[in-house]
Parts: sequence; structure tokens; C-alpha cells
Amino acid sequence: MKQAHVDIKHQKKGIDFLSLNEDHKVLFDYIEKLKSLVNHPENYQYAITILEHFTTHFLEHVIREEQILQQHLPEKVVQEHSLLHQKELNYLDDFASALKAKTSSHTILTIALALEKEFKNHLSKHDKEILRKLSDLKR
Repeated sequence: MKQAHVDIKHQKKGIDFLSLNEDHKVLFDYIEKLKSLVNHPENYQYAITILEHFTTHFLEHVIREEQILQQHLPEKVVQEHSLLHQKELNYLDDFASALKAKTSSHTILTIALALEKEFKNHLSKHDKEILRKLSDLKR
């Protein structure tokens, strides 16, 4: 599967884009791990652990990303992006509850596909716009 990520090959203005981009790759790796469980009922119990690791990694990423944004962008832009992150954290809570209530092939696949869609959209739309704003600062 082709991973959706914002391809940053260097640092600008001392901003560590490479580690943020690596975070994105790790998040998509977790999604792939969830999808790989669908045809292995004997491993369904690992879905909750994988989702918990995804959530932990996402939280760490969000903290780093928002710290960078606070240093370089107007407060309104940072707040808007933070609200998006909060919405995604709410989704993750809902997904964890759904998995704990019923760990099945259907539930795992539905969650994996929803995560994939949400985070591809986040990267291609929202993070891309943030990167444009950060690039504009350099000019």
C-alpha cells in the first residue's frame, strides 16, 4: 500500500519535519498491523493493544507537532489544528470502546479503514496547509 504522507526531505528554519514525517509512517504501520489481523481470528486480542500503541504514538506526535506550530504560527492557526487533533483523539476513544465491546473481523477492519481515511485526509489536507504556512514564513 502506498502510504500517504507529507514528503519532507529537509529541515526549514530549524523545524524537525523529518521526525514528524517518520511519525506519520509509524502511524500508518499500525493501521497496516490492524488490517493484517482481519484474517487471523486467533490474533484478534492484539487489536486493542495495537490501537493503544497507535493512540500513544499519536499523542506523542501531536505534542511535538503542536509545540512546533506554537513556535512558528499564529495562535488561531494552532488552535484550529489542535481542535482537529482533539477530534481525532475522540475518534480513537470511540474506536477503543468499539473494539473492547466486540473484537471481530468486521470491527477491526472498519476501524482500520476509518483510521486510514481520517489520517490520509489529515495529511493531505490539513498538514499540507500547515506546511504551506510554515514555508511562507521562510519567505
